[in-house]
Amino acid sequence: MTRVAILGTDTAAAQIGCEFALGGCSVLWTGDGEGAEQRVEEALRLAATHGFADPPELERARSLMARGEATISSVERLTLILDARSVPPAERAEALGQIAARHPEALVACTALQPSATELGEAAGTGERTLAMRYGDPPLLSPVVELQAARDTPGRLVDRISQLLRALGKRPLVLRREVPGLVSGRLELALLRESAWLLERGVIDPEALDELVRSSLARRWSFAGPVEAAALGGTDELADLSPAVPPERPSGLETLGSQADPESAAALRERRDQGLAAALRAERAALPRRAAGGG
Repeated sequence: MTRVAILGTDTAAAQIGCEFALGGCSVLWTGDGEGAEQRVEEALRLAATHGFADPPELERARSLMARGEATISSVERLTLILDARSVPPAERAEALGQIAARHPEALVACTALQPSATELGEAAGTGERTLAMRYGDPPLLSPVVELQAARDTPGRLVDRISQLLRALGKRPLVLRREVPGLVSGRLELALLRESAWLLERGVIDPEALDELVRSSLARRWSFAGPVEAAALGGTDELADLSPAVPPERPSGLETLGSQADPESAAALRERRDQGLAAALRAERAALPRRAAGGG
């Protein structure tokens, strides 16, 4: 049985843990946290609503999940220890180090962008089996998981977690070297910085900017990524574009996170999730379901 310990009780952690359980893994949660059970049920409901789990699968997933430090201490062997919390690096390293010491064969992973996998592994004493994992948002409806090994983590351990994720229906992408923010974080921040610059100067309205990205750039990149699209555009187009757009840093990047009121945000989240789920169902339609946690 594949056993996964999840440190964290927020929405993302709940979805990640539930996905492992739906894949047949035994999931052990450290601590409860306020509203933790509700968020787990919300994650299972999300999977059911969008057609990724039927009632028997939901019940089986519930039966595979347990809580409490005592439970983690009593299990014979963990496969993966995953920290999905938003806590200071020192607190994260201490908690991971304590659990990892009792499970010397377990891989140790973290979804936070800081510290780096190497820094976390050194602080927790798990350098040779540590990696960073970055999910899309929301995790249950995002197929890609970015993986970045610590400096001393051998490739065979990254292959092991990649195989586990593929068994869950994920598409792991392994980075060739460490970089702050991982690749997805850097690309996301680059686009947000430019968006903030344009909005600060009144170049475009927020609604029009979202529509341009959603219906032009993102639509095109969904069929040909930015590197492929640049190749299609040719060197002449890039030569014209580069000097026309000098790099400048916006002053109000943080304001982008406070644009929508709660009611609008809920409607937007529902629309986004429906679209992501439809795309994911289409991708998985021809693929057989596989259990990750058996035997």
